[in-house]
Amino acid sequence: MIKKVILPVPNSGDNTGILLSYLARTGSDLKDLGYDVDLIQMSHPGSLAQLLRALDKGPSILFSLFFSDLRISAHNHFSDTLINEVFPVSTFLLCSDMPYKSYMQERLAFAHESTILVPDPNYEALIREINPKAKRFSSVENYVFDSSLLEEPIPWRNRDVDILVPMSLERTKKKLPDLLKFIPERQRKLAQSYYEAIRNERLRCPFQILIEVYRDIAGHDLLEIMRHQRNFIPEICKLMSEIDEIVRTERRIDMVSNLLADTGRYRKIIALGERADLGSATERVTWAGVLRAPAMRDLMRRSRIIVNTHPVISHGIHERVADSLASQAVLVTDENQRIRNTLEVNKHYLPYKNGNSMMSVVGEYNLEEIACNGRDYAMSNFTPAHHALYLDRTFRAFTS
Repeated sequence: MIKKVILPVPNSGDNTGILLSYLARTGSDLKDLGYDVDLIQMSHPGSLAQLLRALDKGPSILFSLFFSDLRISAHNHFSDTLINEVFPVSTFLLCSDMPYKSYMQERLAFAHESTILVPDPNYEALIREINPKAKRFSSVENYVFDSSLLEEPIPWRNRDVDILVPMSLERTKKKLPDLLKFIPERQRKLAQSYYEAIRNERLRCPFQILIEVYRDIAGHDLLEIMRHQRNFIPEICKLMSEIDEIVRTERRIDMVSNLLADTGRYRKIIALGERADLGSATERVTWAGVLRAPAMRDLMRRSRIIVNTHPVISHGIHERVADSLASQAVLVTDENQRIRNTLEVNKHYLPYKNGNSMMSVVGEYNLEEIACNGRDYAMSNFTPAHHALYLDRTFRAFTS
């Protein structure tokens, strides 16, 4: 059993400090379980030397988030050298929600064949095409709230923020008609049909939907085409990535605009990011800009209701869900399959249905009771300590 863990903090994708906060607490809890842990911030000078020293201590587990590169990439002459080829290290790469993004494709393509890949199970087929050498897959339920939320919560009735939208709501500059102008003609019908299919679909994986749409339009098996025409893989991934960005933004704007159209007595509303057009609700929102992780968690603890929309994922739960429950706020969220299978509707959270206003969602429910139920569930299932025990079992299974 390997008891040495290296946690590289990505050098990109962590502008608010959320990943650093998560990895630091994970490392602390793994130490309590007897692991030797090195937390390495890859953006710091000397991080490569620190990483090499840690790897040189002997067999290790490198637990890498999806923004991290598993290549020794700080110097050009090492650019294609994989860590696994130099050191006895078992690498776990979390790639749960968007393996079709360009940065994720690169990391997957260069993952050593011994790497444990941790995707949404519905993306396993796509990942196998991106990296045919990939052999080992696992599922890590990466549901954990920030350790700052372990503190005793502020009583629900004493909070000074009625509704918090912990997401940026700026509209993307990309629109579907603009995208259709710049993609190959043979892909336009596919793009249009795929966009329409996932626009309101939250329960199934986008890649599974794309396979069905492609079969309907082209009459062929998409996976077979990708297998025999390798140059088609980047095209398909780029198409998914572009439409994901459009749909993700449209869903947020539509959902939040509808919810805030009628908030009744809940009048103090805060949203992240810069001012966005939310129709009649725009003037009633206070715009908080970009917040670092500690300020964000403090705002959650002060909020009665927190709104969440999911990325285009079907078998995952965003950290906003775990954090909202732990902060003892009422979580109002769209649903995906994993939320339905994990939480109890109207007990732990309130579901958003297309077109609902906030007052139609909260109805006559006892909101304080729902907030307490959500907190109880998070404290029983989503704490950092629970997460560390889960990782310990996962590491043992793959390295014993």
